[in-house]
Amino acid sequence: MVYIVWRKNYSVGVPSLDAQHEKLVGIINTLYDRIRAGKGAEGIVKVLDELSAYADSHFRHEEALMGEARYPGLKDQEISHNAYRARVLELGKTFQKQPLQVLEFLKEWWLTHITKSDMLYKDALSGKD
Repeated sequence: MVYIVWRKNYSVGVPSLDAQHEKLVGIINTLYDRIRAGKGAEGIVKVLDELSAYADSHFRHEEALMGEARYPGLKDQEISHNAYRARVLELGKTFQKQPLQVLEFLKEWWLTHITKSDMLYKDALSGKD
């Protein structure tokens, strides 16, 4: 069962960022599958680590593109990305007690971030990939 279905309307119009967003959703879906299957903590933590590392890589790429384009909302994006990192670190400490809370946070944060915050740079970054 898929936890988050990727939709075309999530596209920000920058192929590399769209591919990264879709991969992030895929990692969250893998995490969901592991939790549903009752996989051990080690396997779940591995997926969480993968998600964190990939999100960091994505944020750096996205921020670099915004910087190159002189996108005026870059600072707000950096603040949002840093808040996400801090929240994920916090949730990672309680993940085993509340795995569904972590999943809900990830789903809500990424879908809201992509469809609201990231859509704001769609015109500014179009064709910058």
